[in-house]
Amino acid sequence: MAREYGTSVETTASPDKVWRVWSDMSTWGGWNPNVSTMDWDGGFVSGSTGVMNTKSGQHHKMQLVDVQPGRGFALLTGSCLARSSDSTAASSRRVARRRSARPSRWAVHLGR
Repeated sequence: MAREYGTSVETTASPDKVWRVWSDMSTWGGWNPNVSTMDWDGGFVSGSTGVMNTKSGQHHKMQLVDVQPGRGFALLTGSCLARSSDSTAASSRRVARRRSARPSRWAVHLGR
């Protein structure tokens, strides 16, 4: 059985503004303390793939899935690129990230 853990953040920013930040992967190194750069092909759409480069020198292959513009998306990593599991969370004005321990799937949902 996969363990889950996650985090959420309350914000006064509009969901549209939060979505613009999330969907612009060139900004991820500026707000995510673990990310240096994102090398991505195909834009912020389901099925696109790329590599997250961390400040510790690691490189994680990823794939975007379940992209719902303005609402949410999921990132598959590692062995999960071939399979996925569900992980969701949302409430009003809340940005939520949740991750299954194995396989690796990050789900992001904007509360509206």
